[in-house]
Amino acid sequence: MPALDAAQKLGRKAGRVGFDWLSADDAWEKVIEEIGELSEARNESPQRVRHEFGDLLLALSSYGRHLGIRAEEALLEANKRFRNRFHQIETSVSLSGKTLSSLSPEEWDSFWIEAKKKEEPS
Repeated sequence: MPALDAAQKLGRKAGRVGFDWLSADDAWEKVIEEIGELSEARNESPQRVRHEFGDLLLALSSYGRHLGIRAEEALLEANKRFRNRFHQIETSVSLSGKTLSSLSPEEWDSFWIEAKKKEEPS
């Protein structure tokens, strides 16, 4: 079972016995707390960063569960969007006569914004 599905399953199981956030807002507050802990850990050991990163993913999966979102599906969809946008960038950059490795951060941003506009939901 993919890890995000397992995280949501663990959350549902814990919730059945009362160990869960009362609302999506409560779960969101935990996400914010975990972001803070990850931010604090950035200058510490790689193990601490990994620990806090995992806690953040778990909190995000819980938030998604409270919203009725399957985290695994949402991530697969985000991967697909990224892949499509990156392919659009590759095409646009090639047509412009440039190479991907020659782009400045500002140019990357510009190409990304254009690719994103092409697939915004209506």
